[in-house]
Amino acid sequence: MTRALGDSVMTRANVIPTPEISHVHIRGEMGGRPASCILLVASDGIFDVMSNDEAIDLAHKTLSSSSSLTEACSVLVQEARRKWRGGLPMEVRIDDTTVAAMSFRLKN
Repeated sequence: MTRALGDSVMTRANVIPTPEISHVHIRGEMGGRPASCILLVASDGIFDVMSNDEAIDLAHKTLSSSSSLTEACSVLVQEARRKWRGGLPMEVRIDDTTVAAMSFRLKN
């Protein structure tokens, strides 16, 4: 819940107010071509059932067969919902599954 970032009152609901932040230096080229990157912003309904690497790998795989970020987001949501349904008791509902993606190329 991005609305809970920095909100220490939400700790009562087991939502930590401290965001997970990473700094990554990305090289400007891969294999002699400009590097292509994807930024995923997704709800816990995605990341409760997929690792960061699994989500980004699925997005890259989808984009390799379709140039649509919308399609990549849709595939991520479908996979997360499939995982939520698989093997969970009927009283467990599917969590919100929301994802936004941005693709960009790095210049050398």
